[in-house]
Amino acid sequence: MGTTIVKWGIAGYGDIVTRRVLPALHALGEQPAALWGRDPHRAARTAERHGVARS
Repeated sequence: MGTTIVKWGIAGYGDIVTRRVLPALHALGEQPAALWGRDPHRAARTAERHGVARS
């Protein structure tokens, strides 16, 4: 049986995402694939800061 790859997409860039969700995913060895937010510039900054491939 092969390994299943889960690609995480995160909606939002607020306190819960930056202080809880993203660190928890990284601690589990997961790699978020994308981050979305209403403000594309803020989403891009947050994605870059946390090593998320796309925003």
